[in-house]
Amino acid sequence: MKKVSNKKDNKKVEENSTLIILEKNNEQQPLQDVVDAQRKGLFTLYRKTQKMSNIIMAIAVTCFVASFIMIVQKNKALTIIGWCLIAICFVGMVLFYILTKNKYPDASKKYFKIFWKSTNEYLFFDNKFTDCQIDTDKKYVISDVLADRVYKDVIDSASRNIVFGNYNGQPFTFGELAYYKAGERKRSKEVIFVGRRLEMMNNLHFQDRYIINIKGSNPTDLPTDIEDLTLLKDENGLTIYGPSNGNIEKDLGKGIFKSLERIKCVEPLLNLNIVFWPGHTIAYMSYDDSIVAIPFDKAIDLNSYATLKGDIKDMFELIAGK
Repeated sequence: MKKVSNKKDNKKVEENSTLIILEKNNEQQPLQDVVDAQRKGLFTLYRKTQKMSNIIMAIAVTCFVASFIMIVQKNKALTIIGWCLIAICFVGMVLFYILTKNKYPDASKKYFKIFWKSTNEYLFFDNKFTDCQIDTDKKYVISDVLADRVYKDVIDSASRNIVFGNYNGQPFTFGELAYYKAGERKRSKEVIFVGRRLEMMNNLHFQDRYIINIKGSNPTDLPTDIEDLTLLKDENGLTIYGPSNGNIEKDLGKGIFKSLERIKCVEPLLNLNIVFWPGHTIAYMSYDDSIVAIPFDKAIDLNSYATLKGDIKDMFELIAGK
């Protein structure tokens, strides 16, 4: 991990840098203004590139057809012209590819960095959060996250936008994650979790683990690695699994149920799984497309991000300090 520098000049989104340092600026531009300015530029570039590509393709097809007609005429002059047209079309298509192949991908990477920086500065704009940063090259190691023991039969994962920082002095990580299992068709994959993963240390002491599940109106991404656990509670959308001899309030704290009552699974939050291990706590927060997808042809959903900000606040208050 790169060290966080205190120099103001380093607090920029460098095009080739993998490290983005989140700033606390009381004069921040509105989130939608920052994101949409970049999004619209990228979408315009995409439309322009697609339009040019279609025009080049149409011209190439027309030239190839015309060249073929000339060549089959068995006229030496027409044959030469036909082959020249084919050569010109081929060279033109190669040049177009060379000139445009990196333009859109590079613009996309720049947009992603600005999007992640802007949204995370909005989400973590609180004095309780310090030293927050994103390493855009960082990915979750599948063996590490599988050790959480929330989902089983996972064959692949994808992750991005992982934030490292401190909450009231306690280190945390918070990132986007998706899990996949084998699909019914050969070599196909099915999503079993997509959303955000939050991890913090704790000072709890007990045997094994507890999994707390809070369901939304349409339950999805429910925990599956529960065969070795006992169902301890299941009512009003709250399900708790733990060791057979477990004592929830003794192991997780007397105020755990009161704290859980404040957590509501309201869209875009679809489901919440929290796994407590001795020493660390992990929350799996399932979200709909307004959060898991980076906006491209539509504006960012500010209401969904306001809800996500509230969810983050609730989760940190629940698991921090235990």
